[in-house]
Amino acid sequence: MAYIGFFNGANSVLSNVDQIGFKSINFRQRTQTVISKTISGRSVRVQQATTLWEGTLEFPTLTHQQFRQIQGFVALAQGALNEFDIILPNISSRTAGGRLYNLAVKDDQSAGTTAIKAYQTVDSAGSPIGVNDSAGYTPADGFTILNMGDVIRFDNHNKVYMCTTDITPDTAGDFTINIQPALTTAIKGETGAGLTDSAGAITEITYNNVPFRMIFKGDTADYRYNTDGTVNFRIDVEEVL
Repeated sequence: MAYIGFFNGANSVLSNVDQIGFKSINFRQRTQTVISKTISGRSVRVQQATTLWEGTLEFPTLTHQQFRQIQGFVALAQGALNEFDIILPNISSRTAGGRLYNLAVKDDQSAGTTAIKAYQTVDSAGSPIGVNDSAGYTPADGFTILNMGDVIRFDNHNKVYMCTTDITPDTAGDFTINIQPALTTAIKGETGAGLTDSAGAITEITYNNVPFRMIFKGDTADYRYNTDGTVNFRIDVEEVL
């Protein structure tokens, strides 16, 4: 199995990506939970695996020339073998309107954590925002920067997480991101008085155009080539870790 790149967005491997969009997206979350009952009738519920995101993506009617790029990408994926990144319109972008710089993890967090300490930075080196920026923004202004239901992804692993509360920085510019599911992979924060981890980097957080790492579900792809020269197609995808 291999990673074959972005399906859509600025980094897409499709040369005609601007001609291709989605007509509709059926977005699903799948959490594997085992439910058993005791003799007394009490339910015992145990989560067996992390939540995974799934979707059915339906394309608008395309000409067969436009569609060939998609068909080539599906061939490159080889069914469910190879993985790719895909940006889901509306779902991959935040809904909060507060001004937002780069986001970075403040404290080390272990796998299984659902509350992530974070802060805003003005550059990829992790320099925190000042009390006032050139536009007069202060953390104390109380802007909500992420809404409950917005999705994020950390740059050290591929899982996408959903915010479970609205998020507003405190007067120092720090904040906690409450997420589900729990972290599947540990993440590094700043070390000591410095702003980088031991490797000289910070763990950044993607909050707009968040890519989902997906595979196609199943090994068969059906293409409807119409006699008028158009094509109808939809795909089923699921998150892969």
